[in-house]
Amino acid sequence: MQVLYIALLSFGIGSLPAFARSLDLSWSYHSLFPTFFFPVIMNPNFLGGIEIGTLLAVILLGMVTVQIYVYYANFPHDSRAIKALIAVVWFIETAHVAAICYGLYRITITRYGHLDLPMPMEMCTVVILGNLVHPLVQAIFTARICQLGNSPQNRIVTNVCWAISGFVFGVTVLLSIKAFSASSVDQFQDQWDWLILSLFGATAAVDLLIAATMGCYTAQNRTLSDAESSNKLDTLILWTAPTGLLTSTAAVAVVIVFATMRRNHLWLAVLIVNTGLYSNSLLSLLNGRLQLGYQTEAPFTIS
Repeated sequence: MQVLYIALLSFGIGSLPAFARSLDLSWSYHSLFPTFFFPVIMNPNFLGGIEIGTLLAVILLGMVTVQIYVYYANFPHDSRAIKALIAVVWFIETAHVAAICYGLYRITITRYGHLDLPMPMEMCTVVILGNLVHPLVQAIFTARICQLGNSPQNRIVTNVCWAISGFVFGVTVLLSIKAFSASSVDQFQDQWDWLILSLFGATAAVDLLIAATMGCYTAQNRTLSDAESSNKLDTLILWTAPTGLLTSTAAVAVVIVFATMRRNHLWLAVLIVNTGLYSNSLLSLLNGRLQLGYQTEAPFTIS
């Protein structure tokens, strides 16, 4: 390449763009000297993780859309508040996936090879929308726990969940503001790694606490004298535990990936998928009442 460039200079056509334009040819520095003069900065693990995460997010959006149709068709007696919150979750999830897809286009097409540039606005929006879904779903589960009893232990659990969810929401707002002004992805995560790790850890803690509380409460209220009731409670345990453990496991995975492989940016891909898991876990729990056969006799409320 150096020999070619020196030869062109010796023939008096060192101004290559002007020479190309005089011949009415398309000109591009990167097409003539793709890597030697203009090295591309791109981590393939980052691109691969974002693409896989985007694909899974689209699939999860389709799943939650089907679940919402099933929910509205089979549970007309649920409270208006829970129906409205379900609609809000779906709209946020849809906007979240749309922002992911457009952000992926920006990263892979219009800004390919430039991770050193500030993060695209769309990816910042992804973080904001995703972390709006997390505390919203956690708030619905926490409100449900409040209805399970008025014991001191129950009040402690709900207060802790409310406090941590409030912390998650506040940290999300702060990090979202900082992300818009970050000079690069690496600079953002290096500067705020301790706060990001705290955010992921708090989210996982709430999920584990909610899953453990709902499972323990259901198990303690089993009545062995009533076989039919016992079977229903067994089904409820098997349905409740996986929904809470699924989101908590994903949240723990985000913590582990961020703590051990943050330079690969794979944590962002796991975080993208995690948002879809939250909305699907909520709808799975609501629609799970179909397995118990009392969708009209036991409406779901949060009041």
